Amino acid sequence: MLNFKTHRLLLKQLKAKCKILFTGFALLVFTTAYPQSKTITGVVKDKKTNKPIANVSVLIKNKTLQTRHYSITNNLGEFSINFTNMLQSDSLYLELISLGYKKTLKLLDWETSFYSFFLEESFIDLDKVEVKTIAPINLKGDTLSYNVDYFARNEDRSIGDVLKRIPGMDVDVSGKISFNGKNILNLYIQGDDLMDGRYGLATKAINKDMIKSIDVLRNFQPIKVLKDKLPTTDVAVNLILKDENSIKLAGQAMLGAGLPSQYDMELNAMIFNKKLKTLNSLKLNNSGIDYQNEFKQFQADNFLNSIDNKRPDLLLSSALTTDPDIPKLYYYQNKSGVINLNSLYNTKDTIQIRTNVQLFADRNTLSFENNINNFTLTDTIQFNQVQQSLRKPFVFNASINLEANKTKSFISNKLSFNANSDNDFSSVLFNNGGFNQQLLINTKEISNNFNWIPRLKGKNVLNIGMNSSYNNMPQILDVFTGLEPTILNGGNNYKAVQQFAETPTFFNHLASSYLIQGRIRQEYQAGIVNEWQELNSTLQLTQLNGNITQYTGDVGNKLIWGRNKLFFTPKYFYKNDKWQSSVSLPFIWQSITYNQSDYQLNITNRRFFFNPKATIRYDLNAEDYIEADYQFNNNLGNIAGIYRGLILNNYQTLNRNDAALQEKRTSSTGLKYNFQRARILLFVNAGVNYNKVTANTILSSTISNNIQSTVLLPFENDQSKISIDASIKKYLFKLKGNIGFTSVFQRSFFNQFINGQKLSFSNDAILLAALIDAKVGEVFTLKYSANLSLSSSKQNNNVNNTAALENRFSRLNQDINFGYNPTDKLFFNVRGTHMHISQPTQPTINYVFMDASMRYKIKKMDFSLEATNLFNIREYKIFNVSSNQFSVNSFELRNRMLIARAIFNF
Repeated sequence: MLNFKTHRLLLKQLKAKCKILFTGFALLVFTTAYPQSKTITGVVKDKKTNKPIANVSVLIKNKTLQTRHYSITNNLGEFSINFTNMLQSDSLYLELISLGYKKTLKLLDWETSFYSFFLEESFIDLDKVEVKTIAPINLKGDTLSYNVDYFARNEDRSIGDVLKRIPGMDVDVSGKISFNGKNILNLYIQGDDLMDGRYGLATKAINKDMIKSIDVLRNFQPIKVLKDKLPTTDVAVNLILKDENSIKLAGQAMLGAGLPSQYDMELNAMIFNKKLKTLNSLKLNNSGIDYQNEFKQFQADNFLNSIDNKRPDLLLSSALTTDPDIPKLYYYQNKSGVINLNSLYNTKDTIQIRTNVQLFADRNTLSFENNINNFTLTDTIQFNQVQQSLRKPFVFNASINLEANKTKSFISNKLSFNANSDNDFSSVLFNNGGFNQQLLINTKEISNNFNWIPRLKGKNVLNIGMNSSYNNMPQILDVFTGLEPTILNGGNNYKAVQQFAETPTFFNHLASSYLIQGRIRQEYQAGIVNEWQELNSTLQLTQLNGNITQYTGDVGNKLIWGRNKLFFTPKYFYKNDKWQSSVSLPFIWQSITYNQSDYQLNITNRRFFFNPKATIRYDLNAEDYIEADYQFNNNLGNIAGIYRGLILNNYQTLNRNDAALQEKRTSSTGLKYNFQRARILLFVNAGVNYNKVTANTILSSTISNNIQSTVLLPFENDQSKISIDASIKKYLFKLKGNIGFTSVFQRSFFNQFINGQKLSFSNDAILLAALIDAKVGEVFTLKYSANLSLSSSKQNNNVNNTAALENRFSRLNQDINFGYNPTDKLFFNVRGTHMHISQPTQPTINYVFMDASMRYKIKKMDFSLEATNLFNIREYKIFNVSSNQFSVNSFELRNRMLIARAIFNF
């Protein structure tokens, strides 16, 4: 038997052990029942190649497979997830999803903080896939795919309506598309460039129901032989078809009529499959719809700049104002028609044949009043004009392109012909004097662009390209009154004046480059540029007796110009997982010769230039980057800056030059930050740019009561500009719409001679913009945008202690669009636009425009009734501030309009 002491000792030991067991049990219960915080990391690689896989979705799911936390692997295949509010007693799983790989599911071990996964490739039989849910986006590598069915709304007609709502994407009033602040290179249809960069029609004509996804292709290289060999930061958009094997003809036929005497007719027909893609359109209207943006080639200027093709500008004009900055529908008094034909055929040998033809004809009128105050140091000179214009533009574009885009070689040849004309007749009341005038412009151009890129042994690439073109723009301005007889006719009155000018130009660019692969890619390019031009002009006067005489102040212009350039450009490219850089080091020898014996001009200008350019980019992760660039450029002027004979540019402006060939030195630098979270549809970009130009000439203006004479003088001239911008755009899943903010600040400095005095100017501009586009409930939609612009122009001088002149201007635009869709077939829409315009010396201006529409869908038919300018505003007035000028422009607007349309979809 145990004695009492022994029993007591055992009891104490038992109590101590129970306390330990209880404490341990309590700790166990506490750690398993109380929410824990944990971070797990890992890496994901391809099982076959052992290479890291980027953009893999790593999901933490509970036992019912609901997603609780997630992450995305970076370029190194790495991921990190920090999560709380989880219990150790919970059964949690790690699920890995990536397109092209088998889905992986693994039980999460609380004792393990690092995981390594090796994914196996998988091949999807699309015929057996049943889609049960709609994923809004899919991210794989550099391709971001937006599901059209998710972002489209019932009221949308075309794919263009959906594009405007895609997170990160912007479509401006001309139809040009940009993504996260960067203009797209092109828009493709199932990988094919059907429209030759003129994609405005495609976005309006292609029905949203034909498109499965809108793919944003980042770091896009369109030439297969250069893919993964020549780095690029370009962005493109690819429309993925729901049925790429369709042989069905699709399209729309529309007929519209309304008051007062309105009509609108449209026929679009298209076929899209692997072999054949065609999109053809015929349209007519007099209801204020402008077709010109439907065939505008958005990247044409970039291509011309890349080959140093400096096309001459028009020398003559008829109007002294620009079009009003409101939707063209309100003021465009037109009778327009367009034929737009586009076809692309892929042969069995992967040869692509594409033809594009556009024919546009128009007759439109514009009535406006313009009051300009020209400020000098000692006076203010006013120009007042009233003008009624009848314009008859005509455009014909035709091109044929043969292309073979293969992985081992690329060859392309494009032949283009353009013939444009503009016949502008106007009645003018200028400073209380009335007269008529007519401007005729005929432009013809033929060009051919050839490019051959074979891949050589060792994966190196040869690139040979040649571009040749001829164009001419003869212009005739007839002013049916005796302008400035003191200047033009020795003080004698006369009846009319005619100015003729043309600049026939032949251009040729031949270049060859050799691309060497390696850790640092090297490209060496050499080439030649030839340009031959003439500038011909005559100024003729019709005397009171009907005789036609030449202007006797000079002999006009018959200037001969030749430009020859040899260049050698080494380029170096480097790219790893984080860094990407490029350096271009062009060495240029250029010879320019121009002569006209009448003015003892026989000058040859030879220069050697070095124009370096560098870009460096650091990828913070798979989606964010910082990019910096610098460029220095030496540039010589063109033929428009050296002619000596007097030219009447318009009834108010005379121009000649008295300086040597203009030389410019331009340095520009920029810094850009790009942030995006594609999975949550958040896009942010910000940038700062600085540009400085130093020229050896300066513009001098002499302003009198009825005329302004300009001339380039041989004085050093500095100009500079700084620009800061930032933008954020977020898609709100609950509201199924976007919210965005944009801000821009610009400041520029430049100099100018006015009436013999050298003046310096500084211009400031601030733009603030906000946007929200949402679906409220199931039947309401709301879109609101606001744009506030503040600008000022300051004239700085110290002459006679005169106070500096400063002009300020502000404008607030607000647009609200309210939609009510009681059913999936019936849609009501009301749009209001408010404009608040103020300037310290002028009365404040306010405008409110209101439009409304009703639409009903039944099977393949679509009926609509649309009313515009409901308040019947007949005049629009706007202020403009620039350097030494302040102007007030008034435009006549269209009447209130009501138009009914019937659309048949086939």
